[in-house]
Amino acid sequence: MKKEVSMLGKFVIRDGKSGLAAPLVSKLADDVKIQWNAVRYEYFIAGNEVHLFEAYPDSDGWERHVDRFLENYADEFMTIFKPNQMLAYGPVSQKLKEKIEDFGFSYFDKLGGV
Repeated sequence: MKKEVSMLGKFVIRDGKSGLAAPLVSKLADDVKIQWNAVRYEYFIAGNEVHLFEAYPDSDGWERHVDRFLENYADEFMTIFKPNQMLAYGPVSQKLKEKIEDFGFSYFDKLGGV
């Protein structure tokens, strides 16, 4: 059984913050490259709506990212982006669920596929 976990975060850029979104996303992506634990880490934009897709080999990899994000970027991120919908996929550990509890994730188990 695969242990891969992923997430889709849907955000709205807060009023007056659109010019800050791309520089922060660039900084976050550079930091993820240093961490070297993400399978995918991509942002997509349409108007003022932003989707973030992340995938990790397992909950431990995602948890390491979350720890670093919460310590270094969460405050800045939340001043720019307002969470709209947060979806998590795969066998997310209870420990990780506790760390991301404030983001209001809905959790989905794998039903099928390749």
